[in-house]
Order: sequence, then C-alpha cells, then structure tokens
Amino acid sequence: MLCFKQSNDTLSSLNIGIEQSINKWLTDFGIADCFINKDHTINVYGTVYLQDNNLVELPPYIKFNIVTGSFLIGNNKLISLIGCPNIVLEMYGCSNNMLSNLEHCPKIIGKRIFCYSNLIEFSSEYVKSVCDITEDSCIINKTA
Repeated sequence: MLCFKQSNDTLSSLNIGIEQSINKWLTDFGIADCFINKDHTINVYGTVYLQDNNLVELPPYIKFNIVTGSFLIGNNKLISLIGCPNIVLEMYGCSNNMLSNLEHCPKIIGKRIFCYSNLIEFSSEYVKSVCDITEDSCIINKTA
C-alpha cells in the first residue's frame, strides 16, 4: 500500500527516485496509513513496529517526522537513532540495541520511553536532556 505524498518529484512518475524508495521500504516493513511530506519526512497515523529485524541503522532516505501511535525499534542491532521520529505521541522503545547515546531520539514522547539493555544504561537525567518527557515514571530503563 502506498503512502499519500505531497510532491513535485518527476522521477516518481517513472517509478524511480527517493519517493519510490521510501514507499518500497515502508511497504516492506508493513507501514501503511502514512504521508510523505515535501521534505521526504514521513508522518505515520498509527504505530510503527520495527522490532526484531536485525536493523543496524535506518536507510539514509528514511526520516520519520510524527508518529501518532508508538514507535518500537527495539531488539535490533542499532548503533544510531538517525531517522527516528521527531515526535511520538504514545510510547517509544529502543531497548536491546547497541546504542551508546540517544542522539536523534524523538524530541517529544507522549507516554513512555523504553531504552534499557544498550551498550550503556541511560539515566533519567540523560533521557530528559535529549527529549521532552516530564515524569520519571515514564522512563523505563530496566526490566521489571
């Protein structure tokens, strides 16, 4: 299923170009109900589930903007969060990866962030320094 898009990309009509690459990647990962903005960032109306895919990083042409549900990218081999959304209205999960920092994590997270079992354990203070989340209870750094 193709995402809606806002574009003047002439290559799109030839079924090539960045928008086609974005659409193919989104389709391959079962991400639908989305919108590709003019700057090629992606808004998703729902949850993005990218867990357990052996991802080391997101492709350079993938950049999420707003996700109205949760964004779950845990249980991979991520070394970077480049391409992750700017805003996640529900939960954000990046646990069980190879992260040494949370640079490029969402600036705004609506409910909870799960970030345990990476190369380092992230303190609540550090998490709050990189994203807007107001309650300590919303930062989940270890399994219960």
